[in-house]
Amino acid sequence: MLINSARLAASPARRNLIGWGCVSCAYAVAFLQRVCPQTISDELARDFGIGADGLGVIASSYFIGYMLMQFPAGVLVDTFGVKKLVVWSLAASSVGTLLFAASTSMPFAFVSRFVIACGDALIFTALIKLVAQQFRERQFGLMSGLSQLSGYAGGALAATPLAVAVASAGWRTSFAVIGLLSCINLALVARVLPRQDGVIRPATLAAVLTSAIAELKRRESWGCLLTFSSHFITVTTISGVWGIPLLMDTLDLPRHSATSILLLFMTSCMIGSIGFGFIADRTRSLRRVHVTMCLVRTASLVLLAPAVTGWMGLGTVVASFTALGLIAGGMTPMILKAVRHIYSVARLGTGAAINTTSAGLLTAGLQPILGFALSQTWGGLTRGGVHVYSHAGYNLLMGILACISLSGIVGVLLMRRKI
Repeated sequence: MLINSARLAASPARRNLIGWGCVSCAYAVAFLQRVCPQTISDELARDFGIGADGLGVIASSYFIGYMLMQFPAGVLVDTFGVKKLVVWSLAASSVGTLLFAASTSMPFAFVSRFVIACGDALIFTALIKLVAQQFRERQFGLMSGLSQLSGYAGGALAATPLAVAVASAGWRTSFAVIGLLSCINLALVARVLPRQDGVIRPATLAAVLTSAIAELKRRESWGCLLTFSSHFITVTTISGVWGIPLLMDTLDLPRHSATSILLLFMTSCMIGSIGFGFIADRTRSLRRVHVTMCLVRTASLVLLAPAVTGWMGLGTVVASFTALGLIAGGMTPMILKAVRHIYSVARLGTGAAINTTSAGLLTAGLQPILGFALSQTWGGLTRGGVHVYSHAGYNLLMGILACISLSGIVGVLLMRRKI
């Protein structure tokens, strides 16, 4: 009798763990989709006959879709529960990925990446909601870090492993396989997640907008938004769009060496997610930790500028990407802890949605501008039919990103009374 009872008690726990694993895998694929453009930038440039400006447009398509769905994601997960949201997410991502693999032009690629993003935008909010439901408050920071770890694992796959797959099978076949794997995960999620884990209640556009406006009347909300946006814009731009071209163009590194450095960055992100998740649950001053992280992130970006790397060498680049990865990984559990303090558990979805929507919008708007700025510095050099941009262009790029990163300190000061 006792053995049977123990088995019954263990079964839901095991089922929850498997469900968390499935949603974490979905987030890993979503993160891969976010940062993969730089790994296949040469292939896209050759197949579609585009330069940096065109690649910037394709990159922005993902962030546009991501931004548009971020705020609805927070409302939807509180309204319909984790399971339905994850099913919708995986369905859109699977279809979009298969369409992207079959795309024959830049507009086709733009639309398919937009569809992928609309699905992927839902997954992290659902994952954090799942963590909040299944784990205690004193475990929230660590489990948020572990959840984010799955994302950085996907980012690591988007570096050297994806580059190897693309080199051997082509980018179209590689993404077709990713789409099929997402379909398999969709079937698993439909089976293992609880049928209903949310409370169905009507949600109108007016109610959503009223809630958002009410939150944005508080300076702490603006501070949280600025702190997260300064992180998301800079790290996503360098890790997801221009990091590999920067290394190849300014240091003359072959692609496999550049992707190896990005793989080191993603590995550091994993370590940072766990380490800062542990710190987030135990520190008495989130404010001090946030300021320190902001300063280290800014310094790392400055050290990646060609004007610095030209005389400090490759070791500085490796150290900067490592430090940037630790901070990037640690920011998610740290900012989620701040969101929980500012918005409370009841409004966690709204708080996360406001922050991610704003960050996605700003990141999407910035990419074409950065691409245009780089294209203006092109001196006619090419590598395998792909434009090679100047040191001056990358110095400008890193200067812009460093200024954006430093603005995060203002955000920390605005929310100092809550953290």
